[in-house]
Amino acid sequence: MRLDGKQIRRASTLFKFLKYRPPDYFEETSIKPCPNCKSTGLGGIKGTNNDYCWDNYSYCDICHGVGFTGLSGGVKIDDEHYICKNCEGVGCKRCNNGITDWVAHAMG
Repeated sequence: MRLDGKQIRRASTLFKFLKYRPPDYFEETSIKPCPNCKSTGLGGIKGTNNDYCWDNYSYCDICHGVGFTGLSGGVKIDDEHYICKNCEGVGCKRCNNGITDWVAHAMG
């Protein structure tokens, strides 16, 4: 799967947000690491043992480059976090990183 620039930035934002969540976060939500890409979000990975390379353009078909599956869909990530309405997860002055809490999302 190929992603355009905006889709890559959005997938990267979600990846960075989810990558550093504690293990109990994944037990409490339906979000799980993608088994297809081993939570990297990348497709076209080649290699053996600990020597890997990426073709620099393919992203996982299952998680769409995020590295995790089970997202709530739309702009909702989980019960507390949402993708910014203004920039659609790319990052802007309102949200700074593409993700807002539920209060900022509700206030617009």
